[in-house]
Amino acid sequence: MKYSYLWLKDFLLNIPQPKKLADILTMRSWEVEDLKRSGDDWILDISILPNRMSDASGHMGVAREISAILNVGGSKSKFILSDTAFKENKSKILSKYLTIRVLDRKSCPRYMARAVFNIKVAPSPKWLSDRLIKLGVAPINNIVDVTNYVLLETGQPLHAFDYDKLTKNSKGKVEILVRKASDKEKITTLDDQNRILSSSDLVIADKGGPLAIAGIKGGVRGGISKETKNIIIEAANFDPITVYKTSKKLNIETDAAKRFAAGLPKTQIPGALNRAVYLINKIAQGAPVSGAIDTGANKQSNIAIPFSLGRTNSMLGTRLSAKQARSILSAIGCTIKLISKDLFRVTPPSHRLDLVRDQDLIEEIGRLYGYENIKAEAPKILAYAPETNSARITRNKTKDFLVKAGFIELRTYSFVGEALAAAFGLRKEELIELDNPMSEDKKFLQPMITPRLLAEAMNNFKYSDELNIFEISNVFEYSDNKINEREHLTAIRAIKNNDDTLNNFRIVKGVLSDMLAALGLSDVIWRPADTVFKGNKNKYMFWSTSSSAVLEVDGKSIGVVGMLRPDISSGFSWPHNIVVAEINFSKLVQESNEEHEYRLPSRYPEAVRDIAVLVDGNTLVDEVGSEIARIGKSLIRDIELFDYYEGENLPEGKKSLAFRVIYQSQTRTLSGKEIDDMHKNIITALSARGWEVR
Repeated sequence: MKYSYLWLKDFLLNIPQPKKLADILTMRSWEVEDLKRSGDDWILDISILPNRMSDASGHMGVAREISAILNVGGSKSKFILSDTAFKENKSKILSKYLTIRVLDRKSCPRYMARAVFNIKVAPSPKWLSDRLIKLGVAPINNIVDVTNYVLLETGQPLHAFDYDKLTKNSKGKVEILVRKASDKEKITTLDDQNRILSSSDLVIADKGGPLAIAGIKGGVRGGISKETKNIIIEAANFDPITVYKTSKKLNIETDAAKRFAAGLPKTQIPGALNRAVYLINKIAQGAPVSGAIDTGANKQSNIAIPFSLGRTNSMLGTRLSAKQARSILSAIGCTIKLISKDLFRVTPPSHRLDLVRDQDLIEEIGRLYGYENIKAEAPKILAYAPETNSARITRNKTKDFLVKAGFIELRTYSFVGEALAAAFGLRKEELIELDNPMSEDKKFLQPMITPRLLAEAMNNFKYSDELNIFEISNVFEYSDNKINEREHLTAIRAIKNNDDTLNNFRIVKGVLSDMLAALGLSDVIWRPADTVFKGNKNKYMFWSTSSSAVLEVDGKSIGVVGMLRPDISSGFSWPHNIVVAEINFSKLVQESNEEHEYRLPSRYPEAVRDIAVLVDGNTLVDEVGSEIARIGKSLIRDIELFDYYEGENLPEGKKSLAFRVIYQSQTRTLSGKEIDDMHKNIITALSARGWEVR
């Protein structure tokens, strides 16, 4: 908003030079975006914040702010109000010519009017028109220019009506109504635009219809012209939300609408109205009619705010005295009542609508004292270590591992549609339905991640031949008469034009096994799904009955990895080589956070032996490894599968497993004989199980 330097000087006896003033305002109040010379004047383009529009949208408010800054800073500058004194024509009483009825008090808390008769409409004097032009307002005539001038001076919008154009009642009086418009009611505004109104719009009207859109723009019917002799001047306060909505709906942006939409104080209305009457009396030779009509003139209630000096110094990092704090608050017009040594009761001035709580007062003290005067100091706080969020740590470790393994994390909606859920074996009665779903395909809370994640991933699968993705998010189920929420981990690996589904399954299972090891889980077993589900097809859900395994940690089933059922792949025209793992991540976190016994690394050397075993195709790797560990007991530190083979040169239905066995004791160096004897015992035990050691 633009402000004239010379106009600001009308309110202050001593004011800094323009450039210094711009710096002061930028540091203490609002940013001065531009400073330009205009003849013998300077124009400051100030970015007034919306919450300060109530007191600083006119020159008087900005001058009042400058005065507060200077008084706090020690450079005293007396603030002077503009002249509003005029002589009324006692022979004419306003109530004989005008009545006002406000039919919507909420939308119009206060409406005030005065009349000036026998005016002479003419161009404005040079001093007035020059000030308007400098600030980007085009002069029209002395009456309209005065209303614009007072707006720029006080921040209070005004409007003038041609009294003789208004509709009179049977008694010859004009009755102004402040009411809501009727639906599709029309008005032609001063820009010659026909506007169609609705019942949410507030209008100023007479018996003949709307005269103005309240707080936004006047109408042609009551407009000022060269022939105008008698005028009514209104000054009002309108509901910010009503004005804002109507302004946006009708796409009318005016200086008045901008101010009303931000909120204005009711208390500034009489002063602004009297100032306009004074100027019209002076430059248009009009005779002010005696009296004024004022509806809603009750005082604006200002709430007293409890204010603590200790809290202020704590929040700002200052050591201000009570005298300093009172001086700053007094400078902005607050009245202060001492409650105790540290506590005040502060009542803000009526024009400061932004001061409603103690934080607002503390901010005022901080900015007027000067943030640059507040020393940088580390806050005094009680330092303590935050509680360990084990779930987040495990989640981050898991994500890091899978990303390093070549998987990409996806985030999808936690919702699923009925058709997709049914295709994956999820029954509707087991799903939790949303009251207000975004769409049909997001109608239920997901009980598993796989359906939605796989559907979203397949939409992008056309851009590559291989897909490795994962997601950790929440799933939902209804049990024990409540909705239970937990985290799941789903990993998917899909390959185009590749029928080696078994190898794909082994890759995913291997990645997950390594992930579990990285999380510190050792008691991990993968069991064939058919041995766990025992032919119950409902438990397989969307996994194939072949190439599927159940993950057990510490003897508890927490997930499944396996091939996606071929009928699901075919039904959606997806590739057939898709492996899906869905793990109860909440249980995984719980298991990974169980207390583990720590053992120091052994100081004694290790010895490595390899052993290859030929077993039946349905024999589990874990089964062979467990047998080796059982025989070796405490002398075996680790067992690692390093080779897996089935195919040519092996009997049908057989596979070869090669293990690396690491022998190491915690208490002594193992002799070669001890190791050899132990290894022979292992071979004997494996052979006794019907497995061929090679």
